[in-house]
Amino acid sequence: MTILLSRIVPAGQLVAVHAPLVMAPVSSGKSLLERIEERGRFPGPRQRYCTGEHKRGPIERELRRYLKAH
Repeated sequence: MTILLSRIVPAGQLVAVHAPLVMAPVSSGKSLLERIEERGRFPGPRQRYCTGEHKRGPIERELRRYLKAH
């Protein structure tokens, strides 16, 4: 996706963020694997706790930090 976007978005406007979901702890202090163990099931269409906690939240924080610095 980054390669495709780099063809249409100016280099100075393209920011890529990698969120290592499985092992990285988030604001709750727990990794995705710990949350899976705690809940006793993997995330799915009805249990989307990974999306906000381990994807959107950390990525939004990093984007805000980047934008504030630049």
